[in-house]
Amino acid sequence: MKERNIKNLVSLWMLTGKAFDAYRGVSGFETINLDFSEWPNRIWSFQSMTSDRSNEVKRIIREINPAMTFSEWKGLNESDSTIDYDMRLKSVQIGMSLCLKDYNMQPADYSIDLIPIGNSTGAKLWSRLFQQSFGYLISDIVIDRIKDRVAFLNLKFEGQFVGTVAVYKLDNSIGIHSLGITEQFRKRGLAGKVMRKILADAQKEGLDYAHLQSSPMGIDVYKRIGFEEIFKMYNY
Repeated sequence: MKERNIKNLVSLWMLTGKAFDAYRGVSGFETINLDFSEWPNRIWSFQSMTSDRSNEVKRIIREINPAMTFSEWKGLNESDSTIDYDMRLKSVQIGMSLCLKDYNMQPADYSIDLIPIGNSTGAKLWSRLFQQSFGYLISDIVIDRIKDRVAFLNLKFEGQFVGTVAVYKLDNSIGIHSLGITEQFRKRGLAGKVMRKILADAQKEGLDYAHLQSSPMGIDVYKRIGFEEIFKMYNY
C-alpha cells in the first residue's frame, strides 16, 4: 500500500515535469524545477541517505533553485532528519490510503459541485483558489498542460467557488491531491463532502484504492471516513 501511494504522488510529479521537459536525474536524485510555478519543484530519491548524499542534496538545491523542496518518506514512528541533514523542515504530511472494496459508501451530497476544468479560464480559477487555500502557487500553465491526464476540479458551494481538488488515476487506484477550502468556507465539513463524493464515484467505477497525503490538521477528517495512516513524508 505504501508503495502504491508514493507511486501515485511521484508519478504525478513526473507527469508534470516531463510535460515541460523539466524532469532530470542528477547524482542519483530525481528533480523537477519549473521557473513559473512553485509546484512541483522537488528533489527526491529512493536510495538510502548518507552524510555525503545529504550534502549532495543541498548542493543540487543551491544550483537549481534554492526554494526547491527535498521530500523523503519514513515510517510513522520515525522522526525527521533536520539535524542530520542540516536542513530546515518545511512541512510534514501523512500518507493515507483506503481500500475502496471496504468503504461504506455514504449517500451522495449534492450541496457541493465538483466542476471539471475544460479550458484556460477554469485553470486560472483553480490556480487562484488553490493559492487562496494553501498559500503557494500552482501555475495555471501547469494545470492547462496536464488537465487531460489529471482531473482538476473547482469546488462550488451555495453559488460560490470555495476550493479545489485534483484526482489522478493510476494502476486502478486514485490519488486525491490539493483538496483545499478557502478560509471563509472552512469548518463547514466541505472537505469531507468532497471526499465522500470522489470516493463514491471511484467505488462505482470499480477502482481498488484511494491514496492521499494529509497535513496533520486533516488526519482526523480522513480517518473518520476510513483512511489508514501508512507513512510520513518529510519536506525540507
